[in-house]
Amino acid sequence: MVWVALLSDFIAGVKGAFAVTITQSQHFTAIAAHGNISCAAQELFVSQSSLSMSLKKLEDELGRPLFDQVGGCLYT
Repeated sequence: MVWVALLSDFIAGVKGAFAVTITQSQHFTAIAAHGNISCAAQELFVSQSSLSMSLKKLEDELGRPLFDQVGGCLYT
């Protein structure tokens, strides 16, 4: 999948040791595919808030945002 390859390339370029979980990878992939958290949360059968927290935790671990937000849409 293209989004997983993008995440892998991004992680490879980040300095520091950390581990991305399978769940975080699935969450990132769904958000990237849908372009918003609401639709991704529905697909994953999780709440919008838990998906947002998962994304925030991943961004904090990586030290930078993974998406650009324009209105209600997220772009990689």
